[in-house]
Amino acid sequence: MNVPALCLVLWLALPLYGQVQDARIDALEQWTKIPTQKERSRILGQLSDAELQKLKYGTDDSLSLQAAWKLITDSLHRARGSKPEFHDPAPLAYFVGFVEGRSEVGPPLWFSKTILTSCASANFVPHVVPREVIRPRRLVGKQEEVLGMVRSATDIRIDQNGDRVQIRLNETAVNLPEAVVRKLNGGLSGDLDCWVEANRAYVSWGNSSTAGEHDVCCIDLEANSLVWQSKTCAGYYGAVGGYSEGFHEIRVSKERVFIFCAAHVGFFLHSFDTKTGRTLQQFSTDFSP
Repeated sequence: MNVPALCLVLWLALPLYGQVQDARIDALEQWTKIPTQKERSRILGQLSDAELQKLKYGTDDSLSLQAAWKLITDSLHRARGSKPEFHDPAPLAYFVGFVEGRSEVGPPLWFSKTILTSCASANFVPHVVPREVIRPRRLVGKQEEVLGMVRSATDIRIDQNGDRVQIRLNETAVNLPEAVVRKLNGGLSGDLDCWVEANRAYVSWGNSSTAGEHDVCCIDLEANSLVWQSKTCAGYYGAVGGYSEGFHEIRVSKERVFIFCAAHVGFFLHSFDTKTGRTLQQFSTDFSP
């Protein structure tokens, strides 16, 4: 085929290629409706760098973070080559700033440092920075004796008297509704955090050591009633063998509830509408291996 003919074929094929790109990206616009994490990861893995760049600067905050992380991890894996592991703080520092810009909230320092210590290896392993080293926290009471809690994430006291469970955060007492207590008594092994603002308490609990899904609820303190209850994504969906340490923290900003969680196996960020519990943004390292 001569050069003019080849150019003609390429010129005719470009619109078709653009349509394929747009179709794949349009499919991802239904991100939260894709049923499984495996399927999400598969779709992300099919995208070219150009497609990921388009998603990164798109309007969907969840897709934007996933695309940005995929671009960074792909580049670090390429740089790793045959080395057992490879670490480059520059792109990871960029991602920390990107998370803050997209979420419009400053991540906890321990969460940011966990991202900064991540290494490209056979997988992409974060080296979890102990939160107590960065910002000492005083644990009150014996949390491990109440509801199977290993520890609490902040200066929280958890008291249980029969079916009545109360969280005390500084001078504020939060009585957990019956529906939440039943779930906690179902055999929780993990940690708990609480944030109180404008007569509402936002409570999160789960197994942070495996970066698993966490339960989140909103409690009306005046009516002592459950407003909404939801669940986060997870930083890792596989089985965890051996020792793993992790942390999670809840923050409220601009009518959004943020859950930050990190463990040796992965990390995630998930935000909800303070009024309805509807998911507004989610990012998980398990969606972009």
